[in-house]
Amino acid sequence: CVTTTKARHLVARGRHAEALEGAASVLDGLQVCAEEPEAAIAALLPSLVLVGRGEEAAELHAAACRAIRGRAGAMPIAADLIDFCARSGNLGRGVELLRERWDDVAHPGRTHDRIEVAAHLARLGGALVAAGQADLVVVPGVPARDLVDRFEREAADLAAAFDARNGTTTATDTLRELRDAPDLGPVDLGAPGRYPLSE
Repeated sequence: CVTTTKARHLVARGRHAEALEGAASVLDGLQVCAEEPEAAIAALLPSLVLVGRGEEAAELHAAACRAIRGRAGAMPIAADLIDFCARSGNLGRGVELLRERWDDVAHPGRTHDRIEVAAHLARLGGALVAAGQADLVVVPGVPARDLVDRFEREAADLAAAFDARNGTTTATDTLRELRDAPDLGPVDLGAPGRYPLSE
């Protein structure tokens, strides 16, 4: 957990190569626990792409998805994986992951996790809308455009309440960083990425 937390901090500062170097033992499976290496993988997928290791990112994405399949309490990790799909143009795969985890969306845990989950789901919704799929029914009764409206508002409300309660801007700053994270360009996830955008 300490290694992944440090890596997340470095990623937030744009120090991607340093983050990957510091978390190498986790990514290689040498440091493991109940949530590792999948939590580190999910956090560091964008960094892998940004330093030119896209093929490795695709392999690790698949490994992390397998590791959390059916596991309770893994929504924050799944949300990172969904965000990666949104930022890398793998919208069909992002939708599939969300459908698999939809029942967990209401129970992501800590406030910071809830903010990040909401921000990532809003990002997927925004990417779908931008791709002309605003009416795509992501889960029963929820078209893509509603993901944006619901989860952007939820993330903003949670962040504002957290910062008001604690007298900081930490949550709002984190939310802004998540929203401002740039797209990564296309990443070929292989067969797991070839999900059609359909109901």
